Parts: sequence; structure tokens; C-alpha cells
Amino acid sequence: MTVLVEKKRPKALISRRRLLPDTVTIDGVRWGVDVVEAGPAPTLGAGLVAPDGTTTLAGPIDAAFRPPRQGCGISNQVTGNVTATYGATVIDLTDNAPAMLTAAHAVGRSNQAKAGESIIQPGFAANAGTQPIGTLKRYVPLQDGTEVDAALAGFASGIGNTTAVANDLMPEISPTHPAVGMTIAGNNYGFCYLTVAETTRTQLNFKFPNATSASNCTKAPTVGMKLEKVGRTSAYSSGTVMSIGNTIKVDAGSPVGQITIKNVIFVPFFSLLGDSGSIACEGGDGKTYPDFGLIPCPLLGTIGSYYGFDLTSENALADQLRDSYLMQSPVGRLLIQGTYMNSQMVKDRLAGKTPTTEEQYYAQQFHTRYRDFIANVITDPTSTATVTEQHLRDTVFIMDGLSQSVLTAEEAKAAWTMYDQVLVKMLGMNRTQMIAFMNNDALAQQVYTALKAVPTVDMTPSAPFE
Repeated sequence: MTVLVEKKRPKALISRRRLLPDTVTIDGVRWGVDVVEAGPAPTLGAGLVAPDGTTTLAGPIDAAFRPPRQGCGISNQVTGNVTATYGATVIDLTDNAPAMLTAAHAVGRSNQAKAGESIIQPGFAANAGTQPIGTLKRYVPLQDGTEVDAALAGFASGIGNTTAVANDLMPEISPTHPAVGMTIAGNNYGFCYLTVAETTRTQLNFKFPNATSASNCTKAPTVGMKLEKVGRTSAYSSGTVMSIGNTIKVDAGSPVGQITIKNVIFVPFFSLLGDSGSIACEGGDGKTYPDFGLIPCPLLGTIGSYYGFDLTSENALADQLRDSYLMQSPVGRLLIQGTYMNSQMVKDRLAGKTPTTEEQYYAQQFHTRYRDFIANVITDPTSTATVTEQHLRDTVFIMDGLSQSVLTAEEAKAAWTMYDQVLVKMLGMNRTQMIAFMNNDALAQQVYTALKAVPTVDMTPSAPFE
């Protein structure tokens, strides 16, 4: 049996709810399933049918849900272009009426919105026309030092309400599936930030409908906790909490400008533009992430030029290193983020330096020595090539050279920490074993802590609202 898809991706990149089986049984006969990449298919406006009879796609979630469901797209009608996510149905404790929860920056118009402004669903990104479902009630103003970015809206007459999730992509919020955070900001390199759900609940004064007490449908975040959410753009995703208690800078738009938001949760590779307002609950596998469509490695040309040989021809191999190898583990994903976030710093630093003839010689020699070995490990999932003592000795030689010429003292210290925590322990491992070794949340936390401690390395960047 052959299944045609627009883009074929590794299993680890696919939500388990969308993963095709290896075999199917038809009329008592078992058939193998062969997935073939066929490119974009014609669109006639049809899609998957949700349990309530509406037609939608797995992601983005742009169907008209009546009543609206957690995870679908919504907008403030006045904004004209901003689409966010319907976070959840809640009970407003000021009047005990059902209300919609979402992000304030999306429907509050940079603190300019007024109570009574119309909320529409689907949002503007769906290009589906204006369909009012309620009106804005109140929001927490965006200001420097806030810990919340949230708003409540009331339902229009006859719209109804439900605690169900769009397309039933995950369980609804309950004491056994508690809300942990709300997605508010991120960037194109996979960084995602969430405010704490319980802080949002207390400041807006609401409870979740399935709660038997005000707070028993929320849970405090902890490092290493697995989260899952359903957002308008990414549909279902699951990630792992990397750090809590962060302070980030965001541009809240005119007239508010740039502000800091405190006590923020950091979850790598978790959301896309338009997911703002989505509620993340405890659950999932921690590694079902959206397709970020990352750009080619931004450093190949710069590094090759600095050391006197062409590396731009290796873009395809670099993409495979990222997608087929590093993306398969939390440690690898952190290394991807660090590369993209700090590429400009590396470019600027190398532009102000001149390598010695010896540096260029050794760089070219190591590229020749290891290019085919690395290509084999990256491109062949069944590769039996292993890390040897010679590989580690060469790595030490390279790191010594970089420490004396390119790296700062703090950067060199972090590099040696990662060498001791990661590389040395890979001695004798093949590709499969290396990926399994890096698929360790505690190890990822060690790497993150080491990188974040370096003043010149950016691991908590300014982030636009999503």
C-alpha cells in the first residue's frame, strides 16, 4: 500500500497522532505501508472532519468551530490581521459566566482595546470572513515586569461553549491533565516562552470548568516536565521544560514598546507564530515538535572563508545533520538553537580576525580527514561507524586551537564542559547509540546551563510575541 505525502519526514518529526502504521490489514491480508513524497497536492477546500462535523486540517486549525474549541484560531475584529489561539473555556469568577481565555497581546491591541470589541473565529489568518463569537471583557495590561499576558472574552448569544479540544488532539483540561502555562512568545529558531498558568488564573480571576477547587486544574512547572498543547498554527506539539523563572524582553508594539516579562517558562521547539494563547498541559512525549522550516546553516560560508576553503557546498549535508541527527534529541536541538541564535556573533568575531597559515592548514586537513566519516554517520541511519580514541584526541587538538585563537575564556570553559559531559561519554558509540545518549533531558539541562552561563552566548533572546 502506497501513501502519497507532500513532504516525507522522519518518524520523530511526526505527531504520534498523525504517524502512519507500518502495516495495514485489508480483508485478512497484511500489507506494508510505503510512504512516498509526492509534493504539494491540489486543494479544493476539503480537509479532515472533526468530531463535531466541522471540516478542518490538522494544522493550521482554521475551521469554524461552534462552539469554539480550545486550540482553534481567533482574532480581535478591530486588529484586522492578528491571529492567535483560543486558549481554553474558563469560568469568570467575577460573574460565574463561561468565558474565552487567550493572550492579551493578540486581542488587547497593545493596551488600546476596549471592553466590548468583537472577537471572531476563525481568525483573520483563515481568510474565512468575519464570524463574531463574543466580545472582549478584560485583560491584564502589558507593562514592564508583568508575569501575565492574558485576556478574557464573553460569549455571544447562541454560540455555546465546550471544554473540548479542537480535533480532539489532546485531552481537555482537568485535575489529571492540568494546565501549566500559556504560550506567549517565541522566535524562528525554536525558542518558545510561556507564562505560568496559575499566575494567569489568579490575576484574571477565573477557574477551569472541570476544577473542583479554584486551582486544582493547574500545576506548577518544573524543569524536565513534559508539556503538550494544541495551537492554531502548529496543531499538536509536545516539548520539555528546559528552564523556569526566566525574564525575557518582548516588543509589545506601539505605544507600549519593549517590555520585560518575568517568571517565564522556556520550552524548546514547541510553538509557531499564531499559537499565542494556547494552553500547555502536563503530558505528551516531550519531543513532538512543529516543522520550523529552518534556514540553511548560516555559518558555513563564514567559517569556510575564514579558514581558506569552500564549505557552502556542504549545505545539504548540514541540513541532514540538523534534521536527521540533531533534531532527534533534546541535546541536539539545543545545539541547533545555539548555532542559529549566535551565528551573527560568530560572523562578526571572525570578520575582525586573521587566521594564521597554520590554523588554515589544520582546518583543511581535519575537514579532509573527517568529511566522509561525518557524512556516513549523518546520512546512513544504520551506520556502524563508532567514535574512537583518535576522534577524541583530534577534538582536543581542535578545541585547544580554538581556545587560543577564537573563543573567550568563558566560551572555552563551556566547550570543555560539553566535551566532558557529552563527547567523552560517546566513545565507542555508533549513530543510533549517540542519538539515544543525547535523548536525555537531564543531560540537555546540563548543556543548557553551561551555555547560558556564558556572557557572550545568547540562550535567552529577545522574543517577538507569537
